[in-house]
Amino acid sequence: MQNHKRDIERLIFQRLSNTISKEDDQLLSCVLEQDERMRYFYESLQTDLASENNRDFISDIKQDEAWSTIFSQLKSAQESAFYLRYYPYAAILLLGIFIVFYFLNQNKTPVKEVLLKQPATIQLTLASGKTLDLVLQKKSIKTNIAEFNTTKTGLTYSSKTAQAANELNTLTVPATYIYHITLSDGTLVWLNSGSQLRFPFTFGLKKREVYISGEAYFKVAKNVKKPFVVHTTETDVIVKGTSFNINTYQKDKILTSLIEGNVVTKDQTKNSMQLVPGQQAVYAAGRFTLQPFDRENLTGWIEGRYYFHDCSLQDLAFVVQRWYNVDVVFSSSKISSHRMSGIIEKNQPISQFINNLTATTQLHTTSNYEKIYIY
Repeated sequence: MQNHKRDIERLIFQRLSNTISKEDDQLLSCVLEQDERMRYFYESLQTDLASENNRDFISDIKQDEAWSTIFSQLKSAQESAFYLRYYPYAAILLLGIFIVFYFLNQNKTPVKEVLLKQPATIQLTLASGKTLDLVLQKKSIKTNIAEFNTTKTGLTYSSKTAQAANELNTLTVPATYIYHITLSDGTLVWLNSGSQLRFPFTFGLKKREVYISGEAYFKVAKNVKKPFVVHTTETDVIVKGTSFNINTYQKDKILTSLIEGNVVTKDQTKNSMQLVPGQQAVYAAGRFTLQPFDRENLTGWIEGRYYFHDCSLQDLAFVVQRWYNVDVVFSSSKISSHRMSGIIEKNQPISQFINNLTATTQLHTTSNYEKIYIY
């Protein structure tokens, strides 16, 4: 079986380098039609080879130096003799970079860092429409309505004039960032990657209202006379002073998890549910259900740690996309439904996640600019 696999890899490289015979080409077509993993590997190489950057790279290769580099890499691998036998296929030189990458990946050698997208910046859009860049701006930002103090991880502000409670400002936290803000009443809000918070600089007389999309952890300043209300697209959470987490990432599900205190969550038809610490309200298909949760696992994202247990790769992909700003592509639904347990550390390079994935499963990966392919 292993020898058969190697022969197919050889035929793939021959086809891509236009050195394959007619008979072998027909044989390869039959195999690729039946073998999903090999077909995905072949299509990934095709995609990489077709990119303009890789064509330019290949056209500049110095053959003698390239072969020397490839051989030095292969000699450290267990099965280098197999590839050395194909030295006469000079055209395969053009695919050297892909051969080395795939070969090393097959042997669980750590991959190089993935080239990630340039992340967007954290922005505060004022009710007037003016936008402030909280990453590039100075630590202190002054406007005619408020003064802001920023750090790499958070924002505080003080209002100069009373802003109407319905004049909402929007804090946008894009992929790769985790950010917090202190509201005018002292409430602390942590925003996960890919989240938005809409809020007024000053709250109304009867209640404090904000709007959230994405994921946020609230530590609400206590005020029994002025309830704090968090609006989502489908539900409202009403509190007076407490700590809780809201997750609206999934289109068909909203999760409200109570850490301490008490909250009431309700939908637009006035269905409601009161929570006690340790309970999570799941709103889906127009109704609430209750379930327990692990506090450390749930709030680990605030410290840049994502704990997962019996989690599908598809769900993990959403976390990876938000935290690293890279797309994850699966070769099949069978691969994306593969389940795992573990932890992702946001402060570690994405290559560590890839290495851990390939070291603990039978899965393989390739990557190019902004994408990781898992097959």
